[in-house]
Amino acid sequence: MERREGGNVEQYQLDNTVNNPDLVPELFSLELLTLMKAEPKLTLFQNTWLVGVTKTNGSSPEAPGTITSAILENQGSQRRYIVKAKAYIDATGDGRLGVEAGAEWVQGREGAAQYNESLAKLG
Repeated sequence: MERREGGNVEQYQLDNTVNNPDLVPELFSLELLTLMKAEPKLTLFQNTWLVGVTKTNGSSPEAPGTITSAILENQGSQRRYIVKAKAYIDATGDGRLGVEAGAEWVQGREGAAQYNESLAKLG
């Protein structure tokens, strides 16, 4: 029951607890914005959604290709961004980057036998 995130998540939660004791959502957003702007190598795209990726052609189903850019859109400003990076991390919350890149995915829970998990709940 005492589980919690560590690292950066804990940092912004603690900062929010001190700076926003009434838990006002707009102040929480401002707290996150302040922390992100303090990171020199971070580019922040607010209110922007991933809408696609470009990738290299893979040589086989086992080597499906590599993402070469992510395509983002801000619907409010009607701006489209093409982001190129050395690595891509799917933090979309719904797995959109992985799906756009062609990664395998599963909806729901797999059976306990699939990964030989003896402690997984059955049924």
